[in-house]
Amino acid sequence: MLRFRPMPVRLLALLHVASAVAFAQVPTDDAGAKAKRGKPRITVSKEVTFFTEPLDKDGYVDYVEALNRRLSEGVTAENNANVLFYRALGPRPEGVEQPEEFFRRMGMARSSEKGDYFVRYTQYLEDEPGLTPGVRDFDEALGQQNRATSRPWTSLQLTHVAGWLKANEKPLHWIVEGAKRPQCYSPIVLSPEDSPGGLMGVMLPGVQMARELARALVARAMLRVGEGQVDEAWQDLLSAHRLGRLIGRGPTVIEALVGCAIEAIAAASDLAFIERVRPTPEQVAGYLRDLEKLPPIPDMADKIDLGERVGLLDVATTMSRGDKRALSFLEREGAVERFLTRLGLNAVDWNLVLRNANDWYDRMSAAMKIENYRESRQALAKLEDEMQEQLAELRGDEKLQNALQQAKNSREVISRIMSNTLMSLLLP
Repeated sequence: MLRFRPMPVRLLALLHVASAVAFAQVPTDDAGAKAKRGKPRITVSKEVTFFTEPLDKDGYVDYVEALNRRLSEGVTAENNANVLFYRALGPRPEGVEQPEEFFRRMGMARSSEKGDYFVRYTQYLEDEPGLTPGVRDFDEALGQQNRATSRPWTSLQLTHVAGWLKANEKPLHWIVEGAKRPQCYSPIVLSPEDSPGGLMGVMLPGVQMARELARALVARAMLRVGEGQVDEAWQDLLSAHRLGRLIGRGPTVIEALVGCAIEAIAAASDLAFIERVRPTPEQVAGYLRDLEKLPPIPDMADKIDLGERVGLLDVATTMSRGDKRALSFLEREGAVERFLTRLGLNAVDWNLVLRNANDWYDRMSAAMKIENYRESRQALAKLEDEMQEQLAELRGDEKLQNALQQAKNSREVISRIMSNTLMSLLLP
């Protein structure tokens, strides 16, 4: 779902230095019993874990299932746009196969391997006789797509794009029909090699394909304007707007940004449409009414509040459990480094880490929801400055050592460093 950067070497060094000091302070659960080494306890509560259910067999929050339950509320196979989107895309958008569970959660049968599925423009050109990637004719044909989405044209002017749209006639039908639906739920499903790595390993192939779908709709709208099919062209533009707003409903910032990009593509073509059509005042009023009836543009603050928050909590939880994929952010290849890293991780109070993360996401979401734009930007800038100040407090080996020596509770210092480092890497 998210793409993460490697953990700084400085955090690894901190864990090495601090582990010998702090590991003696073995955490205990609420009953006072010593927690097992290598398996830190995490208190399930709104303040710490955000979600309180469902729990896995070890008593940890199953964030993948919790997120799926939240996102699928009120969704059926009949009102879910993604069902028809995948009828157009097939089981392998961008070559990434979606597992059987993905389709089962949407209440649809897995698409067959072969079918009238959407073909990307580059792939269409590569299959065209006489065109070879890298040569001049291919590059000129590739450039036709940009021209096709920016101004009205005819099939005689941009023959390659016209052929591409003709080849995608059936899948575009399903995209248009899907865009009319009110819900858009794309299940989060882990492949066996991902588990239990969690949300950090989830791919979003259908989301990335949405940009190409939008270009196809806009290109067809510009073709229809050029050939005098004004009403049909306007419907394609509305479909592109709906597509962007539906895709943007996903839980992550990535999905919201793709939705914004599609909205921008459609809006630019709206202007080209108006410039060519020269509508009457009455027609303009009708177009405005159509735009006002579109679903709202998703709120970026909601992505911070749910998907991005849960992504970090899931990473921290899997890290606390010694998950190999999560620990790959911290570890080097040597056995000594791996041992010291695990020793240091046992010195972390993961309840503090998760509680602090939730506090940051609460504050960031609240700042983004301030209606006055200037005030919102100022609140976000203040949060950024505060984060940088916290990181600067313990930046450098000498500062780290001094903090540990002066601290009454070295576990708290280590936990704060872990928390701030994760936030600096993963907070958008």
